Amino acid sequence: MKTKSKRFLNLATLCLALLGTALLMAHPVKADAMTTDVSTISGNGEGEGSEKEWWYRGYNDGYKAGEKSENREELDRDNFNNFPEDLPSDDTENQGEYMDGYGGGYEAGWRNGHRLEALLEDVLAFFTNIFYGWFGDGAKS
Repeated sequence: MKTKSKRFLNLATLCLALLGTALLMAHPVKADAMTTDVSTISGNGEGEGSEKEWWYRGYNDGYKAGEKSENREELDRDNFNNFPEDLPSDDTENQGEYMDGYGGGYEAGWRNGHRLEALLEDVLAFFTNIFYGWFGDGAKS
């Protein structure tokens, strides 16, 4: 008797799936098309007067400095004085944007200019994370 009820259950499931498919084929779901302004999506914000102009300038300046640098340096935001001359000293918002871009650009430039050191750093960090994952860092939980 169990075999017949199992067959019935499988057959009922198959019938419901086929019925659902047939209903969807007969009355497909209608979706509304949305038009979007391509210029707002594809714009990268690098233009003059853009809110990210100082970030991009900082990134480019930091990238160049990172490629030329022999030693890797951390960005000290409190003592940073490498701003361009045309960035007003009282414009703290754009100075922050510039420093954010400079830090990211410096890191990318240093990694591009010192590929072997960057690779060794990544490998060391990978194995360190595995080691701490296996054995923990000594902290009791």
